[in-house]
Amino acid sequence: MTAFIAKDNGGEISKKDKYLPRSRGSPSLRDFCGVPNPADYRVSVILTTTATFASITTAAFTVKRTTRIVHEKWIYRTHEQL
Repeated sequence: MTAFIAKDNGGEISKKDKYLPRSRGSPSLRDFCGVPNPADYRVSVILTTTATFASITTAAFTVKRTTRIVHEKWIYRTHEQL
């Protein structure tokens, strides 16, 4: 883990501020105010979108496959009766 070294007015590194927390990217006020990193939101949105798309695709494929099977059985039975 990389740390951001802070200096006080005199140029001395105080023990309290020697190692400040750092998230991805360069340190900024956001890191020190406890505001979440926007990159985390982006990843969350991408994962949610991908999961939703995958579930919709799977559902559509299942419906299509079920319809095809039912249709084929119906055709087979119809021809069998003739």
